[in-house]
Amino acid sequence: MILDDTIEKITFKNSVITNENVNLSSKSPVIFELHGWSASSFEMRNYTSITSLADEVGAIVIHPEGLAIPNSGAFGENQESWNSGVCCGDAKALDINDSGFLIKLINKITEEYPVDENRIYFTGWSNGCQMSQRMALEASHLIAAVACTSGYLGFTDDSQYSPIPIMEMHGVLD
Repeated sequence: MILDDTIEKITFKNSVITNENVNLSSKSPVIFELHGWSASSFEMRNYTSITSLADEVGAIVIHPEGLAIPNSGAFGENQESWNSGVCCGDAKALDINDSGFLIKLINKITEEYPVDENRIYFTGWSNGCQMSQRMALEASHLIAAVACTSGYLGFTDDSQYSPIPIMEMHGVLD
């Protein structure tokens, strides 16, 4: 299923995958998997095969798509990105409210699917990891935990933060 959503007159497209093992009559965990800068949700889904894990645990996986704006004049224009605070591309240059968009998407998913609101997780790679960490700061009241790879916290406003588990992974080639 594809959901479209509009925030600040910008349309975001979001892939929502309900796996075979999701029991729509009971509440399921949700995993938001965010792609890195210049990658796409389709590429991320293929790199990680997270849907296999989701099938095992009966989770709903959501692959939001960051914005790519042709001819924006920004460094990295026309490459999908998230505004994680200090990075990246069009989303950062145009100060896109990606946090607001993702919070709205969480609310929409919890209204339309049988979601266990105590088991909403974020993961991502690179810029997607940074955005997941920003979500931990700005939406810790909605998110159970974050686990991500090859990104760092690029946003420091923690006025809305309540501690949640965060796991960050890096390799020697990051």
